[in-house]
Amino acid sequence: MIFLPSAKYLYRPQATVAPWTPLSLTNAVLYGWYKSDAGLTVSTDGAAVATWADQSTNNNHLAQPAAANRGVFRTAANGINGLPVLEFPASSTVHRYFEDTLFPGGTATGFSFYIISRNPAYNAAAQYTGAFGIGDLAQGSIHQLCNHPSNPTRQQIRISGATGLGDFGESVISTNFVVTKVSRGATLNSTKTKTTFTSLQNQIATTNNALQNGFNIGRNYVGSVGSKIAEVIVCNRELTGDEEINLNTYLRSRYGFDLNYGADLPVASPALWLDASRMDTLFTDNALTTAATTDNGPIGGWKDLSGNNRHALQTGTNRPTWRTPINGLNGLGAMSFNGSSQWMDIASFPSLASGYTFYAVLKQPSTIGVAFSSPGTGVAGASGMLWGEPTTGSLLLTQWGAKIGQLVTTGSVVGYIANYDGSHTTGNYFLRTSQGTANTTGTMTQNTGTPQAGTAMVGRAATSYYFNSSLYELVVLPRQSNSTEDQAWKTYTAAKWGITWS
Repeated sequence: MIFLPSAKYLYRPQATVAPWTPLSLTNAVLYGWYKSDAGLTVSTDGAAVATWADQSTNNNHLAQPAAANRGVFRTAANGINGLPVLEFPASSTVHRYFEDTLFPGGTATGFSFYIISRNPAYNAAAQYTGAFGIGDLAQGSIHQLCNHPSNPTRQQIRISGATGLGDFGESVISTNFVVTKVSRGATLNSTKTKTTFTSLQNQIATTNNALQNGFNIGRNYVGSVGSKIAEVIVCNRELTGDEEINLNTYLRSRYGFDLNYGADLPVASPALWLDASRMDTLFTDNALTTAATTDNGPIGGWKDLSGNNRHALQTGTNRPTWRTPINGLNGLGAMSFNGSSQWMDIASFPSLASGYTFYAVLKQPSTIGVAFSSPGTGVAGASGMLWGEPTTGSLLLTQWGAKIGQLVTTGSVVGYIANYDGSHTTGNYFLRTSQGTANTTGTMTQNTGTPQAGTAMVGRAATSYYFNSSLYELVVLPRQSNSTEDQAWKTYTAAKWGITWS
């Protein structure tokens, strides 16, 4: 007699869970989904785009019948993260755009609008133009407003409503692609906006916006700003917190960034990574509980992104301040030190006995000051440091004060690499300034000593030498970097901070 196993014990292979995409939203939630690597009939760089097919199942396709008003296709080489984009050349007279006239953004359910895009630098012929508008552009609309003549690097969200105009959600035009979100709940005065490098902001409460149907991609009510657009996701209501977490995971896997922060560090296993563009790492208190949102507000805790929990803290009142993206660099925030009393401590920093590398983006100070000092003894109380000396225009890195690099103009933004081998006798340096001068490179052979384990400092060295400038990003590797890592840092900082390495 043959006994067969009970059905409840039979093995059943588990189905693979498909990754989340906007199609994971129901048809009732997702209105339209447009991405630059699908739904197009052209593939040649610079070719005009007449149609952009909706990738949802709702068939809300976009078309531009007028040849003069069409955007163009840009191949992956001119796009983002190996993906193509659509470009809408700047003009306030001949608008380049797609238009939908049916999207019911003015209903009681509200809406969410997400766009992955980059706007160009200021163009005097395209003042007040933008990359999108939601609603009827003639009346009852919410749109992006760029290139304001009083501040040409500023971009905002403008609401044209029944009670007049209202601007809010200020951010900065930069070379970075970002995710921009505009959403609204059931009430007319609940519009919100957020970008990759700015916090969520709410509209001014006095503006009453009776939103009309439709949306535009590529232009606002004035014209097309010249944006490159990779993807647009339009929803019939505000997404829930869980839905937006899934959306961010999708965006991060596709573009390397999401609505909350930018790309990951391209070098592995850092001992320390401080990034002033990451709002999720900045806190007003040293317990790392109260997020910083105020321009020029004090920072008590700057979270280490290396995974080693070497957070930079200031337990007293001598706290540096954070500058919001509009007052930072390339649309990203900055940490500012006053040169007399502000610094942060990093406890339990390693000895770096196997060699070390400093990667940084900073602004050359106007007085002698130390941006970072590792533990140890010697000149200024440290064995290794990032030191600006405006009297000679040089940067220093060493226990003994050996200068590396040529003149660095006070106030110039410096892309910086300096490393030493395990013997701490041989190293390399690279400098690049925002003045457009040639790279400064060379080797270092002076013995710097071994940085000891203990408390490192950001913004000063042990015997004073406070830093009086801006620090944008700092990475310390517990080893001498190789040429591949150095090139990865250059590529990363060129895209992120606008450093032009050659």
